[in-house]
Amino acid sequence: MLACDRRIVAQDKMLKKATWAKGTFGDGRAKGLKGRVLGIIGFGRIGRRVAILAQAFGMHVVAWSRSGVENAPAGVGLVATLHALAAQCDVVSVHTAPDSSGPLLGDEFFSEMKRNAIFINIAREGVVDE
Repeated sequence: MLACDRRIVAQDKMLKKATWAKGTFGDGRAKGLKGRVLGIIGFGRIGRRVAILAQAFGMHVVAWSRSGVENAPAGVGLVATLHALAAQCDVVSVHTAPDSSGPLLGDEFFSEMKRNAIFINIAREGVVDE
């Protein structure tokens, strides 16, 4: 999340080419994580840990899980559908296992995400229709 927000990879590539476009990266272009909304898909052990870390950065956290969300940490909102999660989140992080019904996330999900949202796929193959 931090690397995406700060555009670390793009900056590194430019520096290695001995170029620097200050207007592209400077002047506070990174939005920071504080106050932004993180959506977690799959709220098991890893998803819960990510929620706690995100809250330490001042993020608002919402979660969705196939099996429902029980005993969520304080301050974690629950969403009923993936579509509701996609529409409200600045960052989406996926931590769920694939199932036999096919990909969980596809074109419809991505079309509902905010225009400049960050998508982080930590899940195994088969969860996202690539």
